[in-house]
Amino acid sequence: MRLTRTALYLSAALLPFAAQAQQAAPAPAAAAQPQIAVAPLNFTERTLPNGLKVYAIRDTSTANVSVQVWYDVGSKDDPAGKSGFAHMFEHLMFKGTKNLVDEQMDRLTEDVGGYNNA
Repeated sequence: MRLTRTALYLSAALLPFAAQAQQAAPAPAAAAQPQIAVAPLNFTERTLPNGLKVYAIRDTSTANVSVQVWYDVGSKDDPAGKSGFAHMFEHLMFKGTKNLVDEQMDRLTEDVGGYNNA
């Protein structure tokens, strides 16, 4: 009983401080988000005779090279009522071909510090 009474007195004594802290809390700022300016990318574009479009951005601030291959096809192109074709072909992309054995594409890429991900 004595512990309960002490807890009640302590709570009552601290109540004004809690109310004051809630009143002093700043109101959330209006939807004024800072605008971030993004410089335009200076890139080149060309189309190879086989129809492949190549976009290049030169960045001399690093010795790294990044190569991305994008296919304009995916699950959006799966036949109605059938799904998974794009995902299946994603996995087949790094399998063997008539010139490369299974997973050789991964080994060639990883041996020079890169990685493949589709």
